Amino acid sequence: GPADPIEAGTRTDNRSDDRNADRGERVWDRGADVDGASPATSTGGGGGPVSEAGSPSTASSEDPVTHGWDVDAGLDEGLPADLDPGMSVLVQSETRDDRTEHACHTLLRPSREDVTPRVLLVRYQKLDPDRLAEIAAGTDHLKLIAIGYTQSVPASVDDVVDSVQITNPNDITRLGIVVSGTIDDWADEGRPIAVCFDSLNVVLNYRDVKSTFRFLHVLLNTLHGGGAVSHFHIDPMAGNPQDLNTLKPLFDEVVAIDSTGVHTE
Repeated sequence: GPADPIEAGTRTDNRSDDRNADRGERVWDRGADVDGASPATSTGGGGGPVSEAGSPSTASSEDPVTHGWDVDAGLDEGLPADLDPGMSVLVQSETRDDRTEHACHTLLRPSREDVTPRVLLVRYQKLDPDRLAEIAAGTDHLKLIAIGYTQSVPASVDDVVDSVQITNPNDITRLGIVVSGTIDDWADEGRPIAVCFDSLNVVLNYRDVKSTFRFLHVLLNTLHGGGAVSHFHIDPMAGNPQDLNTLKPLFDEVVAIDSTGVHTE
């Protein structure tokens, strides 16, 4: 059979086609909870409980969003421009670099000013409430998956924010179920979808690189199939450089924010 891409260390070509082909082959299994983690719970505004997994929607022959995402090249030189629906970006930067937050905001912003986006945030540490309010203010709906902590939601944006808690950071199976259900629910509504995952360092603290690679392969297929523009944060100074190099080929774009500036690899 074909060599495992993680073993071969080669970049996967035609990733868009591969992800469409894998659309119905998710490994999220409700019966495969890791370490007996308790079910995800939903709090906050937005009309009651949030389902963990929506019914899989039929894959559309056309992208749910026809317009690309525009990153202002003048303001954010070095970030990828005109990201099409379904594209993914790996953002390499030190966690405490102010430019990291700026890049995150930019990548969450769609070019279609006439349509407010839906935003999904996957986080392993608390988000500053003011920053959450700033992000949520420009959205139609924001879901925050808080892994291993409880997120407080400012009253000013309580009507558009749902906070879903997953208690066990090791439970990537449940995380996959919540993300895929959210994307399935949103994909048919025609709004831009933006996703931020912060950060992959935590996943690598709980899982080896091979398990992380397979998790991301399935997750990125799900996001691509739903037309979401996603970006994933990783701090290259806080992990194994070889692990980072192994994961890079999964992403459509790789951005580095370092002492030399902001640039796309």
